[in-house]
Amino acid sequence: MSDLEQLIWNVLGYTSMPLIFIFGFIATALVAVFILKVFGAKPAAVLEHSAKANEKL
Repeated sequence: MSDLEQLIWNVLGYTSMPLIFIFGFIATALVAVFILKVFGAKPAAVLEHSAKANEKL
């Protein structure tokens, strides 16, 4: 392998590792936010409204 090829592979290898970690962190954070928005706790105002609606039934 020539010196140029070795340089290119080293640059690609050392650049890809941090990018994989950064994008993995971002993807994990986005999935966590999505899951919390869908299944997370409801705001107190919504819960009070639901309780009042249940009392009327």
